[in-house]
Amino acid sequence: RGGRRACFLLSRRASRPPKAPSLTTSLEPSALHRIFFSSAPTSTSGGGVWPCAFQGKRHDEVDWSRIRVFLGFGAVYLGACQWFIYVALFGRLFPGMTRFADQPWREKLKNYQGMRALAGQVAFDNFVHYPLLYFPVFYVFKESIQGNLSDANPTQIAKEAMSKYYSNMWSDNLAIWALWIPADIVVYSCPMWLRLPLNHGISFVWTCILSFMRGDAIKEEEQDDV
Repeated sequence: RGGRRACFLLSRRASRPPKAPSLTTSLEPSALHRIFFSSAPTSTSGGGVWPCAFQGKRHDEVDWSRIRVFLGFGAVYLGACQWFIYVALFGRLFPGMTRFADQPWREKLKNYQGMRALAGQVAFDNFVHYPLLYFPVFYVFKESIQGNLSDANPTQIAKEAMSKYYSNMWSDNLAIWALWIPADIVVYSCPMWLRLPLNHGISFVWTCILSFMRGDAIKEEEQDDV
């Protein structure tokens, strides 16, 4: 009897169609390692090495504090926090995103629910994620590494970082929206296998822009604002 039940369960399991690959998988260490080691170099090269090359600086003139800001921000936030946002959170908020992304364009245009989910992903990313999480975390990393506060506690660092973000909030967000609103429409519409490399390529461009805007040492930025 037990053998029959086991055979029945095995045959039933074998007859089920295989599940489509989904981003909403478990927190596998291998996946986190891949994201960590792909985000950190992209952010570091875009934030430190390449902008310095574009500015014509020699190797001994490289601003290593700038590189530390983007290395830490890229590894911790882009590598871990954004994995949670784009994989775990988006998988719950927009459960049909994988099926929609893998559909051909002719079917996408007929999938009104998928189009609404696409608009939701773009809106959440640009009007919730970036203003309320991405930039505040970036400014905290920047203040903690390049700040002028000696022996400051975390509360002081966060307060000073938010003060600087508040003064730059509109220009920062207008810049990121100009790139990422159209880019997100493409990224969230493309097949899942293309989403990660496409996202990293655009992220490199944005990190160069952010480095030019906010990568300099805080003293230099304050002098420029005066």
